[in-house]
Amino acid sequence: MLVALLLGAWGVAPAWAASPGDSKPVAVVSLFGYDEMAADVRFLGELTGEVDLLGRSEAILNFLTQGKGLAGLDKTRPSGAAVYADGDRPTGYVFLPITDLDALHDLLKPFLAGVTDVGDRVYKVEGKGPGQTIFVKEGEGGWLFASDKLEALGDLPEDPRKLLAGLDQQYDVAVRLNVSNVPEAHRQKLIARLEEDTQKQLQRRPGEGDEEYTVRKIVTEHLLRAILSGVHELEQITLGWSLDRKAELACVELSATAVEGTGAARELARLGQTKTKFGGLRLSDAVLTGNWAGTYYLGGTADLATVFDAVRSKAFDEIDEKVDGKQRAAAAKDVVGGLMDVARGTVESGKIDGVVSVVLNPEGATLLVGKYVADGDKMEETLGRLVEAVRDEHPGFVDRVLTPFADECEGVHLHFVSIPVPPQTPDRDKVVQLVGENLEIVVGIGRESFYLSMGKDAMKTLKEAIEKSAADGDQATAPMEVTVSLERLAKFVANMGPDRERPKAEKAAEILQQADGKDHVRLVASPIERGVKYRLELEKGVLKLIPAMQKMR
Repeated sequence: MLVALLLGAWGVAPAWAASPGDSKPVAVVSLFGYDEMAADVRFLGELTGEVDLLGRSEAILNFLTQGKGLAGLDKTRPSGAAVYADGDRPTGYVFLPITDLDALHDLLKPFLAGVTDVGDRVYKVEGKGPGQTIFVKEGEGGWLFASDKLEALGDLPEDPRKLLAGLDQQYDVAVRLNVSNVPEAHRQKLIARLEEDTQKQLQRRPGEGDEEYTVRKIVTEHLLRAILSGVHELEQITLGWSLDRKAELACVELSATAVEGTGAARELARLGQTKTKFGGLRLSDAVLTGNWAGTYYLGGTADLATVFDAVRSKAFDEIDEKVDGKQRAAAAKDVVGGLMDVARGTVESGKIDGVVSVVLNPEGATLLVGKYVADGDKMEETLGRLVEAVRDEHPGFVDRVLTPFADECEGVHLHFVSIPVPPQTPDRDKVVQLVGENLEIVVGIGRESFYLSMGKDAMKTLKEAIEKSAADGDQATAPMEVTVSLERLAKFVANMGPDRERPKAEKAAEILQQADGKDHVRLVASPIERGVKYRLELEKGVLKLIPAMQKMR
């Protein structure tokens, strides 16, 4: 790692221009110190049963360095890099914490062809490979700076940790792009390139119909405006990884913040106000749960209307081509048109809200979905016309399986479908064990809500979820969250999966069961000041499972 940072500095932070001077970095990289890395390796070794993992790693290090270890390097402080954009091309440097420059030189001597003192505490360092020449400077406070151009080392910070702005305290490894520090000239070049590429993309393609071209053109133009807004209004983008030994999890975070007072900042501020009306649909025994919620500003609906009109026209053309008979085609258009009206109204409302849960266990399987729609009455009316159209084609079947308005719960109309599991169904015994002799499907429609429940006890499960949601009222929620329980999933596959997969699933379930409920993979979007943060978490059980599964291949 140390050799790569020093001899590879020209690849990490190239320096083609003059010294950064007083400018601010457009990007910084933070890398945890050796002591933190060793603590992480020790933790992972203990977690996975490889208690000698750190010892083996240090033995390899001592072998490669002929017993010197990391002599001369300060193991308690982070390393990093800074990139600037003062001229036509970027400039920058890598920085390392040191305790003894001579000891560090002695450590790296086997990899070097020569070191020349060029004055002012700057050294020209030549590696043994072609083109491996860099300049290093011993700074104040025990810091060593490296770049492939001497000019980049002319004006250096006394404490480069300040450039990291706390990244080294928050993450083990992190990269931050300071978008607001990018010079205007570079922004304009990027904008010109984006606009040029977009114009090429907007050329009509051979054989592309009017509707397809209209939709693609509007979507592309909206995407370009969103990107240009980011170029002008984003402040920072940060990607970081950390191992939280106290919480026993690993996480990757991607965050973005907007410049204060901008439209992007105002839009992102909405994320701190998200609430859901469907909290009761989060089932505690689910393998998977997910939710999404928020509000957004469309900035006008003219383009949206054009898109929906184009999609409607295309759908109607396909119905004319594929559906036999004018009456059947008219019925199909009526249903498609009604559903598109509901979809358009929902999008125009600027509101999203929904929850999904999936339960999988040997005793039964259930899918539960609830989401906001702008006009539930219109949806119910449209689905009613769909039922009538199907009844005209298959009257006996519809009347056997469908019970419209079977029940009502908290103002939600519940329509019940019960479909027998056919005798010829593959693995029918397993299917029946999961869903029963009849697959139950319940569609629920409220004034501004749509529900779907499928599987064993579908009606009972949905009613309980609706009642709990009503009792809880509007609940604060993350704008987006998806959680998967790997222990429940592994146990399900071990019991109900294909024979060839069961041994692995049983082993996985055994490992995950030892994690005391910390077996989740979780993706969460959460609001931060003037921004949003996406966080992917791997809990203790998942960290234990990964190396075990690799051994089982």
